[in-house]
Amino acid sequence: MKKIYLLTKVCFFAAMMFFAAACTEEDAVVTPIFPEGETTLNVKAGDKTEVSFTANVDWELSSSALWCVFSNGKMKINGTAGEQKLELSINSDMLTFEESVADITLKMGYESKVIAKVHRAPMEYVVSVLLKDGEIVCTEDKPAQILYEQVQKETAVIINANFDWKLESCPDWLVIDEQLMQGKAGEETYITMKLNAQSVVEPKSESIKILDKSGVERGVIYVSYEGMPEGTIEFSVERPWDGFTFSVDGKKYSTGSLTSGDVDMIDAPLEITVYDNIDEDLLPYYLRYDDYGMSDFNPWMNKNWGNATIENNVIKFSAEPNTGGERQLALLLLPKSIFENANADFLTEKDDDGAYSLKKDYEKYLVTIVKQATQPLEITVKAWSSNVESELESYLPSEKGYDEETAKGLCGYCDINNIKVIVLKQGVAYEKVEIRIDALEESMWQISSPVLWVDNNKNSVKVNPSDTDPKTIVLSNILKEMPYGDPQEMIIPISSLTMGWQMPYAGIIIIRE
Repeated sequence: MKKIYLLTKVCFFAAMMFFAAACTEEDAVVTPIFPEGETTLNVKAGDKTEVSFTANVDWELSSSALWCVFSNGKMKINGTAGEQKLELSINSDMLTFEESVADITLKMGYESKVIAKVHRAPMEYVVSVLLKDGEIVCTEDKPAQILYEQVQKETAVIINANFDWKLESCPDWLVIDEQLMQGKAGEETYITMKLNAQSVVEPKSESIKILDKSGVERGVIYVSYEGMPEGTIEFSVERPWDGFTFSVDGKKYSTGSLTSGDVDMIDAPLEITVYDNIDEDLLPYYLRYDDYGMSDFNPWMNKNWGNATIENNVIKFSAEPNTGGERQLALLLLPKSIFENANADFLTEKDDDGAYSLKKDYEKYLVTIVKQATQPLEITVKAWSSNVESELESYLPSEKGYDEETAKGLCGYCDINNIKVIVLKQGVAYEKVEIRIDALEESMWQISSPVLWVDNNKNSVKVNPSDTDPKTIVLSNILKEMPYGDPQEMIIPISSLTMGWQMPYAGIIIIRE
């Protein structure tokens, strides 16, 4: 029995030794053998590539990036020992303007090693510059072109880019809205480029660089301007027919008309820049401008009341003090060859309204219209009723319900501020009403034919100048009540003779309450 037990132990020990020897031999066979070094693969989004290796045991291969996957569409794949050639698909996930690198790691047993590095090329900077029609590409041969004949003298381009961009700078001869000097990736931007008025004479061309956020040039806008044609002239006045209005004393001026005390006034003289491509001396010329259009100043009865000089392509205009009614003139700048023959007959023609306007060929020489405000109308009114003297107030037309156009139409279209309304009390008989006008010099005005009240016997209210004071108008024969159906106003138009020409200056409207 004891012998059997010993034999069993010997057999068990022998078996254990056999298995131990077998395991040692197997471990020596399956030790992982990895490829030497790393393979470098250069790819771009959309490519397919391969990674090759030999495995002596079961293996697992993994990618470190979502954009680099195996044929199974995943970032991991495994297999058994042997030679391997595996396909990699490169997609555009997380594609940026920087190079991306994915590690391909081989794992066998408990060991792993990076056997390949996949370098994905960065996204390319793409920018397109189209002309404003959206179809033609802006190139050096086909630039965005500013034509002189265009009213706004501007052009435009359309920028599309796959990156945030900015323009390097704006040339001093162009004007570009500051907000349009930069744009976002994927957003279409319409850029308007306008010619700087000071650069209108000479032809220009420019290439404006389109930069990425790091300041690297990625594209170019080509823009050109054809220049001012020969014989052309321009002035730095946006709306010449709106003109400028000088104060009564000629020391200040404003843009447009003086309609209220809130208008900003600028110290004289008025300065206007001239841009021209005319190979002649340029000389100022004046035309009277009134309801009849443009005409010459009469050298004996009236003279131009402004003075213009030109130096270094700048016109300076100043006005003399005005002691009369509102006045205005047209300021022209003529080439010497035209100036020598200039007069109203030469420069103007009758238009469809019967007024004289500039002939089409000479419209380009109009610099602007210059007006000068009139002396404000100041009146005092005294009335006598039953030999009792009293003063009557005067009002602005708006204070008595007149709109501006109606009031001006009644009084010959004079300045609305020179129209006064006098109210006579209903039922009061006035022996006499005296209206004294203090604004104008004695010889500078006259009463035009008044529109009169009439009584039932057709006896008109009498309007006469005072026997002792030429600035005073005297009304007499004023009825207690206005006859039914007759005019409700009495209109006294007053004209200025300051320029040797009768011009509407003021108006007095007399009504009964």
